[in-house]
Amino acid sequence: MSNDVKALSISFRSDDGCIEHNNRDFFTDNVDKSRTPNNITYVKRDLRELYHELFDEALAEYNAKQSRPDRQIPDYYEHIRKGKKEKLFQEIIVMFGNSDNCGVGSENWETAVKLLDEYMREFEKRNPNLKVFNAVMHLDEAMVHYLSFISTVIDYAIKMDMLSDNPCRRVTIPKGGKKERKILSIQETEEFLKLLETAPLKWRTFFTLDIYSGMRRGEMLGLEWKDIDFETGVVHIQRTSNYTKARGIYTDTTKTENSVRFIKLPPEVLAILEQFRAEQESEKQRLGSKWIENDRLFTKWNGLPMNPQTPYGWLKEFCEKHNFPFYGIHQYRHLHASLLIGAGIDPTTVSGILGHSQVSTSLNIYGHMFRENQVKACNAVAEALDFKKRGA
Repeated sequence: MSNDVKALSISFRSDDGCIEHNNRDFFTDNVDKSRTPNNITYVKRDLRELYHELFDEALAEYNAKQSRPDRQIPDYYEHIRKGKKEKLFQEIIVMFGNSDNCGVGSENWETAVKLLDEYMREFEKRNPNLKVFNAVMHLDEAMVHYLSFISTVIDYAIKMDMLSDNPCRRVTIPKGGKKERKILSIQETEEFLKLLETAPLKWRTFFTLDIYSGMRRGEMLGLEWKDIDFETGVVHIQRTSNYTKARGIYTDTTKTENSVRFIKLPPEVLAILEQFRAEQESEKQRLGSKWIENDRLFTKWNGLPMNPQTPYGWLKEFCEKHNFPFYGIHQYRHLHASLLIGAGIDPTTVSGILGHSQVSTSLNIYGHMFRENQVKACNAVAEALDFKKRGA
């Protein structure tokens, strides 16, 4: 092995994960579909089934000890999914080198593939008690990487006296640095909103609402007209619209219980929504029986729910056409959060508006912004008490 290969770095990054994307049930722009057949799938198990396999016996014993029926847990998978304490799973991304020395077409590409393959094939041997339910080596992106989804609910089960020991207690996963989030500036946001005035009304409505509401994409696509009270300006967020290759486009509950929430919109956004509703009604009349009614705001041409990838594709093309920065759709949620924090809104309120399961989630994601606000607050106090400057 050459010195260059010996010098290759290995990086680990923890992420929320998207099983459907990792299994290529849908594609994003950074994927080369022609190379997707080269991906290597090591493990592909149903997470719900794995939960039953791991916890059903212990759950039955736990429930038998409960004197009150309301303290029993019918389904541990659903208990975790709907709860606020733990995630159903975690994603760990492992990569060798960087885009320069290990990217597609580089001299070390094949070496990186070999090293990751060895890493995965020895993984279970090194960590016999670690529960992996999905692991794919992606060869269809610029960087080859391996992903694994790892159960993180063992300790929670122990706290509830369901299990007496954590089989993963000796496993340590290195933490990688988080990428800095790119967010539009106020000037860029103003320019973007002006550009949207030239866009079709459907897309002007979609992205204006996205910026002013901070909703997740799935929540936007799950919105129905009956969720909006035009008299009060209040929107009820209570469902999501998602897509998988197996199920197609389907309606689901929100990400967490706290994601079911009410938000208030300003008059200018309500006015655009009113215009869009009128346009949609006109389109219904034009199409007649071809229109399939489901009350959704954002639909395909015939009224059926829109594919979640459609807004991403339209936005990317729109930004390229106007030579405008493209940071993806989720950036508008981050923009909304940054504007709230910049206005001095407290973490609890920000968390509630964004629909996070707990305040700590908001603090983890936007902690640096809250800290910047604290510095501003301290400076404001110092300036207020600078009597020498005031007396000058």
